[in-house]
Amino acid sequence: MNGILNTNKPPDCTSRDVVNAVQKLVKPARCGHAGTLDPMATGVLVIGVGAATRLVPWIQQGHKVYRAEVRLGVRSDTDDRTGRLTEGRVDRPPSADEVRQAAACFVGDIEQVPPRFSAVHIGGRRAHALARKGVEFDLTPRRVHVARFDVVDYAWPRTVCEIACGSGTYIRALARDWGEALGCGAILEELQRTQVGSYCLDAAVDVETLRRDGVEPHLLPLRSAVPTLPAIACNEDDVRALLQGRSIAVDFERLLRDAPRSSYPAVSGDDAAPASQECALVTAAGCLVAIGTLGRDGRAAPHTVFPIEAGSSPLT
Repeated sequence: MNGILNTNKPPDCTSRDVVNAVQKLVKPARCGHAGTLDPMATGVLVIGVGAATRLVPWIQQGHKVYRAEVRLGVRSDTDDRTGRLTEGRVDRPPSADEVRQAAACFVGDIEQVPPRFSAVHIGGRRAHALARKGVEFDLTPRRVHVARFDVVDYAWPRTVCEIACGSGTYIRALARDWGEALGCGAILEELQRTQVGSYCLDAAVDVETLRRDGVEPHLLPLRSAVPTLPAIACNEDDVRALLQGRSIAVDFERLLRDAPRSSYPAVSGDDAAPASQECALVTAAGCLVAIGTLGRDGRAAPHTVFPIEAGSSPLT
């Protein structure tokens, strides 16, 4: 059993709880999630099953979209409603324009200090474990990318926002820093992840549906995890070579005839182009066999291979 599950995480459980529930349904195949959601959060939790667990790093690189409810005028030691709350003093609630202007300052590449109650490692221990014991420690700022920070609705003290961001961004920390920029503090009240890469909430399934239907009807193909990688179609001999970890020759002339030259900078003839290009190596039917690098030497070398299940054809 190999494939991707686009699941809808319910509130008040951990991401690990969802994975454990799926694990019971797919054993002896293993599974793992691509990107943790806090227990209070809901929405898209992508799970790799079987060989698809090898695709987790690529899934995690996909952009994320969130719908968040933020309460202004209050602070929390966890940066959300689950922590110890402290009401802030507010002489004048910020206007809608001020709220939106402050949000715009967090778009782009920003430095973000993770929440103290987070899974970040501090000297080999999780930050949240140290924070619960009252241990003092410093967290190093991290560079993260926020592509979009839209204020959808605002009526003091609550705001509803839609945020698109890169991997590693803490929405709790974003809400906290936004509140500080407004001078009144803020906490995250509700959070729903609506998209991870190509996986969207409207197509996500909950665990109860998986228990009722079984997992296999809801498994998505491995190729769905790397939709932006340029694909190279392989013949029968190529597929056999890839499954043995061997590189294959690539017909550059045909490749550039069938796809935009810009898709394959490694073979574009531009001296400034990179020496290699990551690519998806697929069967004639479009099934992912391997992820590899396409080099100027005219060969594609696999670095992550997805073995075909016993009894199935590697060519379909």
